[in-house]
Amino acid sequence: MPNPFAVGVIYDLKKIAEKRGIPFHAYQLMTKDVAQNAPTIWTTFGLFYNGIFMTHEIPIVNKFEEFISLL
Repeated sequence: MPNPFAVGVIYDLKKIAEKRGIPFHAYQLMTKDVAQNAPTIWTTFGLFYNGIFMTHEIPIVNKFEEFISLL
């Protein structure tokens, strides 16, 4: 079962990215096999930009806005 907190934050981050014209994709790892083959060892959250791993921390909205303002 997905974490409701994380899902809500993901929707907020997606809105911010789309507002700035930045593509945003979220993938939910639903099985053990999918999680074990994920591109990061932290399967709770992973933020990638242009295929580069940026962080495993779920950013608050202000921190995410700051991050994408640097792009």
